[in-house]
Amino acid sequence: MIAQRISFVNTFLSINDNIFLFCIKSISKFGAFCTIIQLYALSDSKSLKKSAFCDRINTKGEIGMENQFYSMLSRMKLINRWGLMRNTRNENISEHSLETAMIAHSLAIIGNTYFDKSYNAERCALLGVFHDVTEIITGDLPTPVKYGSPEIRSAYKQVEDNAKNRLVSMLPEEMQSEISPLLSPDENTSDEERELWRLVKAADKLSALIKCIEERVTGNSDFISAEKSTLLSIEEMAMPEADYFVKNFLPSYGKTLDEQA
Repeated sequence: MIAQRISFVNTFLSINDNIFLFCIKSISKFGAFCTIIQLYALSDSKSLKKSAFCDRINTKGEIGMENQFYSMLSRMKLINRWGLMRNTRNENISEHSLETAMIAHSLAIIGNTYFDKSYNAERCALLGVFHDVTEIITGDLPTPVKYGSPEIRSAYKQVEDNAKNRLVSMLPEEMQSEISPLLSPDENTSDEERELWRLVKAADKLSALIKCIEERVTGNSDFISAEKSTLLSIEEMAMPEADYFVKNFLPSYGKTLDEQA
């Protein structure tokens, strides 16, 4: 079945460039579909070498990739999250990244203030700003799909790595080594920076939890199950900084403006 799907994708990618680019540009509305197409294309290492996907995504061929990085980042506001859920208000990855960065910054300060840590809070915030940049290309894949099986998770990791490489290639070569570490950790990431990425991961989950709370208080029951599972995943991280945030800051997110004031 996978082989048949890969064959379909390779056929799909061999059609007219304009049609292919139209599909990629539609990712803000159909991100999950496009990403699943990418997963099939990258579902094993052999197909990765054969697939035209790696060389064709987000480029018309004749246009160079250099210096397009920041104009691509401006498209973050076009990529919506929670594609499988009924939303009372849509949330895009630009908004989510800002909130994640602020929460990551707060977790670092909490760690430094109450748990004898020495985190670089500003660096942590910066990692939060960039943590979902690859979704400009991949779209926001719903969590139940992304973690549905080890095979899908592994394939999606390949998609993320490819997206990161494509985006970094849009920078002048002299800047690439500075920006690349901000997009995701790799084998060269220091232990100190990996601790910051753990805070960003917790902040990412806290941002998702806040979204669930905001939807629930408006009467939207679609997010109730997601709220419970997200809170559980935060607790399972066993991070005192995140636990402190949940206990001391999270309750106010369910209040009205008058109650907060």
